[in-house]
Amino acid sequence: MNTTHHTTHHTAGVNGTELHYVTAGDSGTPVLLIHGFPESWWAFDAVIPLLAQTHRVTAVDLRGWGDSSHADGDYDSATVAEDLHELVIHLGQGPVHLAAQDISGGVAFRVAAAHPGDVLSFTGTETGLAGFGLEGLADITHGGS
Repeated sequence: MNTTHHTTHHTAGVNGTELHYVTAGDSGTPVLLIHGFPESWWAFDAVIPLLAQTHRVTAVDLRGWGDSSHADGDYDSATVAEDLHELVIHLGQGPVHLAAQDISGGVAFRVAAAHPGDVLSFTGTETGLAGFGLEGLADITHGGS
């Protein structure tokens, strides 16, 4: 199913970097989709048109991924979370439903914790959050998976 015609491509200069993102839908509450590793906004290509029927959808390429800037600089989760906070401001649609996949769950959680006014809801799919005692689940040397 080719769904690329449902999206519009944009860039935003935020937090000292250039982020690429796509948008779809023109009504309903805003949803910000954040890809996992090693992916890009394209991970959500099939779901964007479905969400866009009832939401304003944005799917971003995180700093260093996809068509976003790969320039030198900080790539830690606090910096990337600030990128997303500034993107929400840039979009002018906040607060958003924040939906993160895989390793970006930690970054999205940082956004929700540091900027709760940006977030209507937080969904982390296929993600684990460090610091809550569940890190052992991924430690295969000690019985994790």
